[in-house]
Order: sequence, then C-alpha cells, then structure tokens
Amino acid sequence: MKHKSIEFLRYVEDGRVPIERLYKAYDRLLEYGFSKILIATQVLEDGEEARKFPIYGYVGKKTGDALWIFSGVHGEEPPGPIAISRVADDIGKKAREIPVVVAPLLNPIGYFRGWRYQDSLRGGKGVNYSSVGDADAVILNPAAKPAGPYAEKVNPVATALIRFITDKLKTHPAFVSLDLHEDELMKELVVEDEKSAPKSKAGTGKPMIYIYTQGTVSTPNPIGDEILTIMESRGTLRVLKGQTRFGEPIVNGLVVAPRDGSLDQFMGESLMWDGERVVKKHATPHVFVVETPTLDMPLDDRVKIHRDILLHLLNRFKHLKSVSK
Repeated sequence: MKHKSIEFLRYVEDGRVPIERLYKAYDRLLEYGFSKILIATQVLEDGEEARKFPIYGYVGKKTGDALWIFSGVHGEEPPGPIAISRVADDIGKKAREIPVVVAPLLNPIGYFRGWRYQDSLRGGKGVNYSSVGDADAVILNPAAKPAGPYAEKVNPVATALIRFITDKLKTHPAFVSLDLHEDELMKELVVEDEKSAPKSKAGTGKPMIYIYTQGTVSTPNPIGDEILTIMESRGTLRVLKGQTRFGEPIVNGLVVAPRDGSLDQFMGESLMWDGERVVKKHATPHVFVVETPTLDMPLDDRVKIHRDILLHLLNRFKHLKSVSK
C-alpha cells in the first residue's frame, strides 16, 4: 500500500518521544568532546518515498577501561533510548572522568514504527528478520568441528555493529556493558515460589523484574545486585526463583551467562570468529541486560528505572571498578 508520506507509519500510541528529539538530544554529547561515528543506516521505503535512519555510536575522548551503553535493539522497547536522551548531559560531564561509549538507538526504524525488528513485528517474517543485536556470526560454536561460528552471517546492521564494537574495544575496553531492554511478556514467567515472588498480572500486584548477567564475572556480581536494588526501589519485585519465557532459569532476579548469540554474549567472549579464523578479543568482566516490565507500569516509570541505573553506573563507575575484579 502506498501512502502520501512515510510519516503515516510513525508509531505514537505509547507516548514515546519523537525520534527527531532523540537524535537531537544524543548530539549534545558532542559538546563534551564525544566523537560521533556512523555505524550503519537503515532505509524505510513506502511506495516512491524513502527515509534514512542513521545509527550512531558516540565515543568519549578518555580512553581505557570503559562503561559501554547499548539501547534500542528492539524498536518496541522505548524506555532505554528515551532515558539516554534525558541524561545526555550527565553522560557528557562524567565522560570527562571516565571512558564511555554509547550506542543509544540501534534500531531506529523499529523505534519509529513500534516494531521489534527492523522490518517486522515479533513473530513476523521479513527479509532481515534477525535482530540488529545478533552476533551468531562471530561467536564461536563449541560444538563446531573444525572451529567456527553459530551462523555464517547475520543481517548487515548487526555486522556493522560488531565491526564498531571490535574496533572501539581496542581503545575503550569495556569494564561494564549495559544493554537496556524490556520484556512485554513478563506475565509468562514461571514462578516456583508464589509467596515470595507472586506472578505479575496486568493491573494487579507488583511488576516482576530480572536481569541477565554475562561476562567473565557473571556471578556472584555485586554490580548486578545494585542494579536489581535500583529497580526494586521503583516498586518492582525481583523473581526469586523461576524461568523466563525462553526456559532460562532465574535465581534471585538473575539469569546467569545465557548463550543466546547476542551482542551481550559477544561482549563477554574472549575469542571470536573473524570470518576466516579464531582470534582473541577483549572479554568484558561485567555485562548486564536490564529487562523492565511493560505490565503494571507506565512508560515514564519504566524510563525512570533506566535513567536511575544509568546515573548510578556513571556516578559509581570508579568505585565499582576499584572494588570489582
């Protein structure tokens, strides 16, 4: 179907911030000496009209052990990109003291349309159905003989993102990697201890939370516990014992070291496939994926959780680095 304008495709029903305002907010980082790097460009076509959506990475001047921030992998999950836009000045000021890398909006077409993937909703079948955060083509498959990755290739945006990551890890080796997400199917959690962790249902009870912890220090991890405590301070309740909808075990709010082929798993790997052979790479000690619930919690409240976590890690980074191995 042809429309008069691609603007017709813009998703606004959940009250998300217009994407133009996000781009403008992120560019405030340039005032603090960040470099702005074009990672890839998505193109949305509708009839005879086409609109480009650039994907940028922002790299702070200070080099060394860094805080990496990812967001917007899934377009249907707006709190992360919005939260980063609200704390852009805080990130910029703190980057004068600590190394920081930010990739705030990794799937702008998805954000614009309210779609999970760049060309489809969850469960859809599009040309580039795989996520922009897929890393199967560079993560080694331990069962492969001879050595090789899980997949021969991923979509072009994911390939470009991996290239950006591997390049910037050389100057800004990640100490903490944070990826901001949501789980709109949190209600399908299987909770084994109903008294201590009641199942969240739309309109009733406290929203349930958990996070993924990966990297070389996946558990026990005091930084992960601090993140969960921040989330609970906003009226949520961690799952003490249960499973995600993917069958991954949750213990005390943590899903530990899943091998899910994501950019987050890749951040914690010490080896990678470069297309021809196995090569070494920097392995991030602390890798976290935050999952806020969409049930029982308005968008602005979820944004505040992401904002609080960002500010905590920015302000406590030096201390966390001094006490965490």
